[in-house]
Formats: sequence, C-alpha cells, structure tokens
Amino acid sequence: MFRFRVATTSALAATVSRRFVKSTDPTYEDDRWLEAQFNDAEKTVEERYASDKQKEVLKKMLAKIREENDKKVDAKIAEVHSHHTDARQKETAELKASIAELQKKLETLAK
Repeated sequence: MFRFRVATTSALAATVSRRFVKSTDPTYEDDRWLEAQFNDAEKTVEERYASDKQKEVLKKMLAKIREENDKKVDAKIAEVHSHHTDARQKETAELKASIAELQKKLETLAK
C-alpha cells in the first residue's frame, strides 16, 4: 500500500511539473504580432484605420480630461484667492478701525 502511494504521488508530481513547464512550441515565442503593432508597414489597411481612429479617440479623451483638470485647477485657484482676499479685507478693515480708534484717543489727549 505504501509503495502505491509513493508511486502515485511521484507520477502526479511528474504530470503537474510537465504542465507548468514552458512549452517548446515556437508560436509562444513568436513576437511578430507585437512588432506589427508598432510597425505600420506590416499592418493591414483595416488595422491602420482602426489604429488611427483609436488614436483620435484617445486624443479627444485626453483633451477632455485636460480641460476638466484645468477647470478644477482654475476653480481651486479662484477659491484660494477669494479666501485670501476676504482675509485681507477683514484684516485691513480691523486695522482701519483700530487706527481710527487710536486717532480718537490722540484727539482726546491733545485737548
């Protein structure tokens, strides 16, 4: 019984190891399809047309994303600018009020 287990286990290991070993089939290592993706001369007319259309769509998408990003950045800049402007206006109003108060005190002391 023990011998049978060892034999089946080693046979199973041999089949599993063969399954995951790289095949000797040359089509797996054929990278011509990848080279054709970058070489327009090897593409068919339909592939070139599809590639051009895909490039146009990607350019439009990129332009739209950039435009949306620019809008978001401009909105954020405007928000920060208005926040700083409001803070400056409050600060100048407080300073003017304190200056006016100090001038009144000086006038009362001068009399």
